[in-house]
Amino acid sequence: MITRPRASWLTRLVSLGLVGLMLTGVIGVGAASADHMLLYPFWISNAPNVTTFISYMNPFFNGDPGDPADFLHYQYFFKLASASESANCEAYSTFGRTSENDVVTFDVAGLVSTEPLLFDTTSASAGGLGLSMTIKNTIGYLLIINRSGEGPTYGEALIADIANGGIWGYLADSIPEDDDAANGLRDSHVLATGTRRPVQLLPTNAATTDFLVTPLGTDMAVNSSSRTALQMQQTAGFGPDFAVPGPVPPGGVYDRNENPLDFQRRPNVRCVAILTYSDLISSSVLANPVWARQGGWAWLANVVLNDDPESPAFDRNAVVFKRTRSSVFGSFAVDAQRVIRWSESNPLQ
Repeated sequence: MITRPRASWLTRLVSLGLVGLMLTGVIGVGAASADHMLLYPFWISNAPNVTTFISYMNPFFNGDPGDPADFLHYQYFFKLASASESANCEAYSTFGRTSENDVVTFDVAGLVSTEPLLFDTTSASAGGLGLSMTIKNTIGYLLIINRSGEGPTYGEALIADIANGGIWGYLADSIPEDDDAANGLRDSHVLATGTRRPVQLLPTNAATTDFLVTPLGTDMAVNSSSRTALQMQQTAGFGPDFAVPGPVPPGGVYDRNENPLDFQRRPNVRCVAILTYSDLISSSVLANPVWARQGGWAWLANVVLNDDPESPAFDRNAVVFKRTRSSVFGSFAVDAQRVIRWSESNPLQ
């Protein structure tokens, strides 16, 4: 039986986590664009085991706390982590106040409280900023929209695995004013359609690796139907025609001794999903004891999935994190890194 952690313990966890991540350079700030909409591409709520702490900083805009037009709009899209990667998301929205030099931190799961944390009395909300969800093991993305249209804002997310002691964070991204399905965020922050990125695949005996995927698209604040498709690629068959309509090249990974291992899996993601090895790598490869001891690598590609003439092409850029968890080398540890685009013509892109 799991004992519900005390709020004071969680307050210490959040404080220590924020300090540690700032010292290691994991957390910083990033400016928003003209419409001041921040995207937190992935959060998880599975209290009391795992939760996500969201922070929002407003250095510039001094709104009227009595005017709803100056409120921040918190727009959630979410589904069960166990749901199909192509399943739809549900939506929930709420509002909170802001003013110049305001910072608000809250717990998405509502484990500690759905209201602002850390003794914050100047960021009041009507119905609570967290979801206070009774449904467990839920994932999603969050948009915080500055309804006034004034001033840049900044954000951070901190995901805490309370049961195991793991913690990792990332910066919120701005959604451009001309947000569209083809471009979305800056290329340096996404795995763009028709591009790929080499990723190391640790052996299953040593770690658990998965990919957290959020497709980008038009009007993400009101529409969570954007879809993308990912696949592991080998070098052969990947070329300049990769992103255009036509058959998708064969998939595959390489083991640690340069041997290609063929398979062809292309899961398509709607709204948000966690893709495991079993979603991307064939069962025969995963069952190989050599793979379990050694692992390997592959190109993780964001493909245009249009083999089926009755199905639309899933041609959306995506925010992708590669998450690794392990207790093999001592205490439980968790690490996540963003998978961004790689260009054959320009390796710096």
